[in-house]
Amino acid sequence: MELAYAPQFGSAKDPVNMAGFVAAGLLRNDHPQLDVETIVAMPATEQPFLLDVRTPQEFAASHIPDAINIPVDDLRARLGEIPRDSPIAAYCQVGQRGYLATRISLERQVRIAAGSLVLVGAALALFVHPAFIGLSAFIGAGLVFAGITDTCGMGMILARMPWNQCVPTPTTACAAAGAKSSIS
Repeated sequence: MELAYAPQFGSAKDPVNMAGFVAAGLLRNDHPQLDVETIVAMPATEQPFLLDVRTPQEFAASHIPDAINIPVDDLRARLGEIPRDSPIAAYCQVGQRGYLATRISLERQVRIAAGSLVLVGAALALFVHPAFIGLSAFIGAGLVFAGITDTCGMGMILARMPWNQCVPTPTTACAAAGAKSSIS
């Protein structure tokens, strides 16, 4: 039950809502938190790639030393600028854009997996047995369901894969390259 957000009584960025947003991300382990002091205290060789996803104006006003600014709105087009062999710590002003930045990798994985499964289903139906077209139909139905309900089963499964897990420690921000991590 959502009692904190009612337009006549508060905003979507109400402190209670933001606390719930952060707490839910921590409980699901899809938005781990690191504090700036921990990052700055790390030896330079162990620090994650610091990705500031705020606007250039916000970045110019202040930022964590050695952070690279790629606004969240530009991130998809600039993914090639992010190292694949290093842990990543994405951050913004409040936490919402940092969270969105961590989800972009997962969205891409869903598109790759769904497209691959549809292609495999079509190829199997063509070369092995026509019944394999059901695989492509199942994936298509799942994508339609995800679009209607804003709940993606494939995304939930992929989020639990080992390469998408992150366990922040005092010496590492994330366990795998491209893994989701955030500093709020």
